[in-house]
Amino acid sequence: MIRAAIKYCGGCNPSYDRVEWVRRLQELAGPDITWHAFAQQDAVDVLILVSGCERECAAMDVGRFQGSARCVSITCGTPRQKEIVGSIVASEPRCTTMGSR
Repeated sequence: MIRAAIKYCGGCNPSYDRVEWVRRLQELAGPDITWHAFAQQDAVDVLILVSGCERECAAMDVGRFQGSARCVSITCGTPRQKEIVGSIVASEPRCTTMGSR
């Protein structure tokens, strides 16, 4: 089972519902991924960095937080949650960026 934590951006893009996007990601992941608070990042395998625009503020300073966890950076609400879940479960490269649509 993979342990994951979410780090959100500042939320300045009102056209993107990041909480709903993550809810859908969690729903698609089912029991393959357990979800932990970002504050528990030392205990996770993957950090999922969710940014609402190309600035990718969720990914800023990620090296300071990452530790041994892989990171997946998502920008602009890309709707490819199934692909992202597959990437996480398949243990793809240490840092993956899933860009805008």
